[in-house]
Amino acid sequence: MVADLLSPDFGERCKFDLFTTYESIMQSVYQIPTDKKDLSASNLYLLALKQAEGRFGFNAEDLILLLLKTIPEDVLTKEDRKKRRAKIREDFAKLPSTASGKSAFDVSELLRKNLELQGTM
Repeated sequence: MVADLLSPDFGERCKFDLFTTYESIMQSVYQIPTDKKDLSASNLYLLALKQAEGRFGFNAEDLILLLLKTIPEDVLTKEDRKKRRAKIREDFAKLPSTASGKSAFDVSELLRKNLELQGTM
């Protein structure tokens, strides 16, 4: 068991897993809006979900749409569902992201190059 932890293969696997986790966290980079009208309560919820999606590996929009599908038709008609689905997509599209889609502090490329030099990737 301890021998497995000290093996080079295990170390390489750890490097790769840490890099993939880091990349998934950095994928959802959203700025806090600078305009008060863009800071509605629902936008705050969506921003929080988008930030969590990178850390925990789920797609926030898909999760919400899946929840919408589970609501019985006697509660929401097909037309109600369609309108809500359009509104959800519209709200996600309005979320402000960074201009480049990456944080100024993202070091993914440096990590990738370093791991490639070491032969991990």
